[in-house]
Amino acid sequence: MSGMIGEGVKGSTNRKYILFDVVAIGALSAGAFLIICAQKYSLGFPLDDAWIHQTYARNLGEMGEWSFIPGHASAGSTAPLWSALIALGYFFQIPYIWWTYGLGVTTLIATAWLAVDWVRTRDRTIGVWGIGLAALLLLEWHLVWAALSGMETILLAFLSVLFFWILAKGVFGFFSLGVLIGVGIWVRPDALTLLLPAAWIIFIRHQGNFRQIGAAFLWVIVGIAGPFLIYLTMNWSVAGSVWPNTFYAKQVEYSVLQQSPFLYRYFEQFIAIAAGALIILLPGILFYIYQAIKSHSWERLAPIIWAGAYIGAYAFRLPVTYQHGRYAIPTIPILLVVGSRGDPDLFLTE
Repeated sequence: MSGMIGEGVKGSTNRKYILFDVVAIGALSAGAFLIICAQKYSLGFPLDDAWIHQTYARNLGEMGEWSFIPGHASAGSTAPLWSALIALGYFFQIPYIWWTYGLGVTTLIATAWLAVDWVRTRDRTIGVWGIGLAALLLLEWHLVWAALSGMETILLAFLSVLFFWILAKGVFGFFSLGVLIGVGIWVRPDALTLLLPAAWIIFIRHQGNFRQIGAAFLWVIVGIAGPFLIYLTMNWSVAGSVWPNTFYAKQVEYSVLQQSPFLYRYFEQFIAIAAGALIILLPGILFYIYQAIKSHSWERLAPIIWAGAYIGAYAFRLPVTYQHGRYAIPTIPILLVVGSRGDPDLFLTE
């Protein structure tokens, strides 16, 4: 008994040290990025979309209305939850730029910490390696850029890691996964793609038992339904369309890019996010896939299936790679965790 208590105390202390290091590395990484930006140009946000979020957030925080032009309700934000979080800064009269930076950096740090804890599900003694994994995510330049871009990209990355963390921990049911996906839609409609790994896990865990498969899948759908229906209703009430106005605009604008072969578009999407640590860890990702297939650990292919399908969805419908491939950036934390270990036994419970 005393040995178990001692081991528990040691594990708790280990977690505290790792958390401290994760926060410190995240703060230093973000600070260095902002200092370089201030010296080279100025502080701000690099994308027009980030300023759209700021406009909706300002009108919501200061006037209590969901609009781009004051007095005219509209549905021009594809990430209403992100805009609402930014609005808290305006409501409490905190300088918008520092509030938004703080949201992004906090989310990045939380993503790194959650990724480490995901791995700790199977390896309780990762120690220094855990700090290394956290540093890998906190220093990955796509993720740092996303955290400080004023965009919702980093929040979707966090929710994606949270999804697989929940699967690994096995502490919540499929209803909870559905609710998470539904909430994720308020960050970006892309969160619906998490339905694919959820379905994959259900089919693997209940092979041949169609009654259990149907029941589990129904719980996921019920979990999604509430947040999703509210999201669609809100857009319809303010714009007469179930999706935000900007949801279709870019697909139409860049439809000419769909004339290129699909495999070429897919390769372009992957290369845009692989220009960094990901390309170095590609052998680890391939080894992970090989080990999972060799050991028939089909359930543990879920992270790869999601990342591959997510990239494929953009290659199919919106094959743009500008702004460092920002649409595919949410897959980076998942791929970095997989590639850094290459061992499928560290992921997902049976």
